[in-house]
Amino acid sequence: MKDFLSKLIPTLFFLSTSSVAGYDCYGDVDVILQYSNGDLNVRTSYREEYTVFCNLETRRQNVSPETCKGMLSILLTAKASNKKIITYYNSHTCETLPIYGSAPAPVYVGLYEQ
Repeated sequence: MKDFLSKLIPTLFFLSTSSVAGYDCYGDVDVILQYSNGDLNVRTSYREEYTVFCNLETRRQNVSPETCKGMLSILLTAKASNKKIITYYNSHTCETLPIYGSAPAPVYVGLYEQ
């Protein structure tokens, strides 16, 4: 029994950590939309659909308006300088991110230097 448990515990740990793997997405900022309700909606080359990142007026999925303004600044800089961005999501691959308001907020957004 002890031998069985010594093999089972590492396997369960591996399965639990692999199921919560995060994903980096790299790409161009195609379109930035700011809605009247404060939503910041972005179309990127890695998704080719619109995804709401955050809200500039109210907290959305644990992203404060102040942090959202920082994300907007990064997106505008990337668009103006023709640089790619990197975003990180706790779930979903870049290609399977839900779209529009169903999208999860990215954990971070940054300029990607190649």
